Amino acid sequence: TDETPAVGPQSWPAAISVGTAPTFAVDDLVVEAHLLADNVPDLTDHILRLEFVRYLRPQRKFDSPEALAQQIALDVQQTFLLAILNSAVAMPLFQLLDKLKEKG
Repeated sequence: TDETPAVGPQSWPAAISVGTAPTFAVDDLVVEAHLLADNVPDLTDHILRLEFVRYLRPQRKFDSPEALAQQIALDVQQTFLLAILNSAVAMPLFQLLDKLKEKG
């Protein structure tokens, strides 16, 4: 796109797949990030930094695209729950660090 999103550095939880696409007989390395947030600007052609928090499962070939879609839905649910738990633990720690920085 010709427009650059008017946002500074931000982060969004994402379910990320790194590997090939054996269900579709694709042997090229593919990195896919499914952002789990609303109101994300169009990030096409932008450089992104991905941070991995937890490994969910190995890659495998599914019997059908539908079976893959079902597994992806489960992966997204698990990732969403992990993001909530991570946020619930991390945010109070970040707030505490900010208060400590303010005190000098």
